[in-house]
Amino acid sequence: GGEAFRCEVAAGCPTLAVSWGKVTVTDPKTGRARTFKDAKVWPGGARGWDWRETGTRHQPGTQLSDVEELISPRAHDAVAHNELFLQLGQAATPDVVVVSRGMQMALEVAPDLREAIDRGGTPRWLVLRTDLAVAAYNELLANGTRVAAILHSTC
Repeated sequence: GGEAFRCEVAAGCPTLAVSWGKVTVTDPKTGRARTFKDAKVWPGGARGWDWRETGTRHQPGTQLSDVEELISPRAHDAVAHNELFLQLGQAATPDVVVVSRGMQMALEVAPDLREAIDRGGTPRWLVLRTDLAVAAYNELLANGTRVAAILHSTC
């Protein structure tokens, strides 16, 4: 939870790194970084992912409500976001959403999210072990893809 991390420019930001219990988001332009235990990441920013917000547990796993704000970023918080929208000229809906299953694949994908993933279309979904999820995210970001991610840094 707490304050969201914001990039100076949304393109190519934030970059990610992960180690057990820690997801680090960095603005490559300014070098500013923030560490979260679990994180939601979108083009231009990130925030802590607090499972209590939606009652998420390892089983049945990450829910559609957990990723809702990533696929339709109407408001991470409207006020601060207004400047971001002006700067981007649009809400940065992601082309790809990376869903992490945890470092040991202990975090499941709940049926409602699984259904959304199976439906296909946009966004494209990648469901991966957290270290691979972070690698895929960084690679997509480097290629100029608008990418979002939801990341769990432990089992």
